[in-house]
Amino acid sequence: MQKLLVIAALSPLALLAACADDDAAESVDTEMADGAAGSAEVAEPVAPATPTPMADAGDYSGTYSVQRADGTRTSLTLNSENDSYSYTGSDGVERTGTVNRLDDGYRFSIDDYEGSIAYFALSNGSLIRLPDDVAIDNTVTVTGERYSRDNPPFSREPELGSPVVPDDMTNQ
Repeated sequence: MQKLLVIAALSPLALLAACADDDAAESVDTEMADGAAGSAEVAEPVAPATPTPMADAGDYSGTYSVQRADGTRTSLTLNSENDSYSYTGSDGVERTGTVNRLDDGYRFSIDDYEGSIAYFALSNGSLIRLPDDVAIDNTVTVTGERYSRDNPPFSREPELGSPVVPDDMTNQ
């Protein structure tokens, strides 16, 4: 009797597993070429993303971080008002400067990012470090090292009756 109960309980899970999207697992990119050393390093798995034109990105100011496979955490702070950046390199020295917006309108570069030139694109509130200097547009899927925004801005009001309300929101 217990065997029948176990089988009955697991059968819906087996159906869900069979219906899972196999393409999602295949589309995850886990490697990125390291421009400084010329070798491949395993990065945080990144699902392909559609880039956002920088002109349409709005205020993308903030700190973006990535946890690397070797356990190190790297952060990059951007200011969209004046296209400036700052980060602390692996040597402990803080570097600042101005990002270079590239002609395609989707990417920017930093001339000295961890010892070499680095290319970035914005996508869905994240920052993607691109492995190469390749022009992109809205039809290209970008992959690379994904930097997540540390404190994303609050983007919408809660739905009526929702028990979830941000701490900094006041009722007026």
